[in-house]
Amino acid sequence: MAAVPDFQEIKKAVLDEVIYATNTYTLITELAFPLRKQSRLCDHYPFIVDSIYNAFSWQVLLSVCRLLDPADDHRIASLATFLRRVETLHAQDQDVPSHLLQRRAAFTARIPDLLRGIDERWKRLVQHRNAYLAHRDLTKTNLPVMTYSDIRECFEFGQTILRDYLSAFEDATQFFDIVGVKDDPGRFLKWCRLDSYQKHFDEDLERWRKKQEDTIRRSKGG
Repeated sequence: MAAVPDFQEIKKAVLDEVIYATNTYTLITELAFPLRKQSRLCDHYPFIVDSIYNAFSWQVLLSVCRLLDPADDHRIASLATFLRRVETLHAQDQDVPSHLLQRRAAFTARIPDLLRGIDERWKRLVQHRNAYLAHRDLTKTNLPVMTYSDIRECFEFGQTILRDYLSAFEDATQFFDIVGVKDDPGRFLKWCRLDSYQKHFDEDLERWRKKQEDTIRRSKGG
């Protein structure tokens, strides 16, 4: 029988998942959206553009579903499992600095509300998970609205939980954006000439036309 994951394993897995969701969402908004908004690019490369868009969309939705699964299961690396184990793990802590005691008390007092927040968000998430990600349930046609803003709010909720925990129990500050990810998509699109595909397409077409005209003129001895 597999060993029960310890708290540090759960914490690391949940932290990694929040970081992953945060930065995948950046790739949706800064890479996939700009590609999909360009009609000429979509006309020329529909499968590639749609695949990039769908891949990032499903990834971040599945990541949020993993984070906000409310199941009371010690095997699952979720925010709920993490929260349920915080008090037990830290109950025997010794020599806690006085400036952290109030933060810890405030955090643990919020745990029931945070768990209710997970349950509330899960009501919509689970329907989308079952319809699209897990079971491909074709009977689920009247799904509740789930916007990209809703998805962002879900992983930002996870950011808040982890940021407050780390501040209260480890006196640490956590950043969730990977360095460079926010700026890399724009530089990447520009380098690949996908920042304004129509503009580059028109410029290439004009160069080709001039080359053809020059070739014809030379052939006529002009």
